[in-house]
Amino acid sequence: MLVLLVSCLCLTEAYFRGDRVASTYQSRHNGWKTAALELPPSQVPRFGEQTKFIFKTPIPAEGSTLSGPEVSINETSDVKLQFSFGNSLLAPWVPIYDSKKREVIESLIITFYTDKYNLVRVAQEYVFKDATTIASINHPSVTAVEITYRWRGAEDQDNPYGIFVMFISAVVACVVLLVLLARADGEPSPRGSGGGAAKIGGRTKRK
Repeated sequence: MLVLLVSCLCLTEAYFRGDRVASTYQSRHNGWKTAALELPPSQVPRFGEQTKFIFKTPIPAEGSTLSGPEVSINETSDVKLQFSFGNSLLAPWVPIYDSKKREVIESLIITFYTDKYNLVRVAQEYVFKDATTIASINHPSVTAVEITYRWRGAEDQDNPYGIFVMFISAVVACVVLLVLLARADGEPSPRGSGGGAAKIGGRTKRK
């Protein structure tokens, strides 16, 4: 009964190819942050399927957890975006606009590493373009990001690391074994505690 219950719980968290993966996002700018908002169905990742789309980053309104259509970007403050996927995969904040480097993100690749039926981890890569080439920091293209979803098996990333860990473990084991053998060779042989002979009254008596 317990095995059946565990199997049912695992199936409720499993994904099959084409299943939608629940996703939310937040943006941050000028000391304010939006609430966690759900991605629209057309932009939600589908398990195992590569997708590309244009995402419009919302700018949080001052004093509110919502974004406003007329909110202007403060050139001295970064605009950042964060995604959450499934039940527990929280991706790092992505700099949509870097105020120090004066760069604007052009494209974002989100790679999902999976086992057969579940999400294991998520990685992000992004490409910047020079913000000075844009007529205005509040131009719509600044917050419009091309996002691509890619899918990889978890072993694609784990194999090199696993081989390295196995190599280090083998080296440590060899060193420990050599140390133990060296200590064993250096210890004196133990003397016997019995079987000796004593001479009593001209006779030798075995103990």
